[in-house]
Amino acid sequence: MAPPGQYPPPDWTAGMPPSVAPPQKKGRGCLFWAVLGFVLLVLLVGGCGVVGWLLIRGPIDGTNEFLAEVAAGDYAAAEALVAPDCALTAAEIEADLGGLTDYQILLAGTGTGETTRTGGTVTVDGDLQDFTAEMRDTDDGWRVCSYTFDELQIGS
Repeated sequence: MAPPGQYPPPDWTAGMPPSVAPPQKKGRGCLFWAVLGFVLLVLLVGGCGVVGWLLIRGPIDGTNEFLAEVAAGDYAAAEALVAPDCALTAAEIEADLGGLTDYQILLAGTGTGETTRTGGTVTVDGDLQDFTAEMRDTDDGWRVCSYTFDELQIGS
C-alpha cells in the first residue's frame, strides 16, 4: 500500500536486474482487432450465404429435374415429378410445354414452409417466355404443383 499522498505507488521493480523483473505485458493492438473483426464478418456473411443457398437449392433442383424430363419428351416421367396432391397430368404438361427446347431456372422464394415458387425462362417452340413454378416439399423432395408463364415475383 502506498503511503498517504503518494499516488501511484512506487515501482517495486525499479533497481532490479532485468532477469528478475517480470516481463512487460503487450496489449493487443488495433491490427489484431481489425483482423479478428474482418474474419468474423466473413464467417457471418459466408454462413448466411450457405444457408440461403441450401434453402433455394432444393426447389430449383426439383424444377430443373421436371423440365429436363419435359425437354426429353418423357411426359410420364415429368408427371411422376408432380406433387401427389396436385392435378397435373402428362397430357396437360405436353399441351403446355411440348416443344420445350431450353430452360433456365435461377430464382426461388426463400420461404421455409412447405411451398415456394421458382422462376426463370423457358423456350417453347422457339419462343422465350418467363416461367414460374409452384413447388411443394414432399416426402420425395421438392415437386412441381403448378406453373405459369409469368415472371417470378419475390417479396411479401
